[in-house]
Amino acid sequence: MPVEEEAKLRVSHGEFLEALDRVGISFSLGQPVEQVDTFYDYPDRRLTSRGVALRIRRSRGGVVVTYKGPMSFKGSVKSRVELEGPPGSIEAARALEAAGLSPTSDPERAIASAGLTPLVVVRKVRVPVSLEGLRSRAYLDRVDGLGEFVEIEGPADEVMDLLRRLGLEGRAVPQTYAEMLARLRSR
Repeated sequence: MPVEEEAKLRVSHGEFLEALDRVGISFSLGQPVEQVDTFYDYPDRRLTSRGVALRIRRSRGGVVVTYKGPMSFKGSVKSRVELEGPPGSIEAARALEAAGLSPTSDPERAIASAGLTPLVVVRKVRVPVSLEGLRSRAYLDRVDGLGEFVEIEGPADEVMDLLRRLGLEGRAVPQTYAEMLARLRSR
């Protein structure tokens, strides 16, 4: 199963880009993309209680269905199974099955008919950052209600090394955007 390895940093975009410059890592910025992520769960919160997430992401690139398994941490890097793909794909079917749903080309209908409801909606603008000479990639995220973050995805050892080189290992946060927004809403 595919495993996502990433570090989420609470750091301004400017500070991150300056740190890349300081250590001599060349980068290029992609085009900003607006993303709306809706996370779903059963009324009894069985997915959340198991540490898993079911998400539908909408952006100009289309719709993607994602299942994320329970997280584990090694230093500042979190790892979790991630199954995702567009509606009707084998990957989307696997994501739905992992969440206990029947695979279908209409995931929103499957979600609604199984009794899942929206748990939280995360709205963000994401700018991809290509890092020269690295397998990892970074994203500059501006999340509505939370502010600026940077996500670095790639092999855990490379992500940890990059955080050390940049002096940002202490800026990693273990929570997801959905968890942060849900906590804000419950106050």
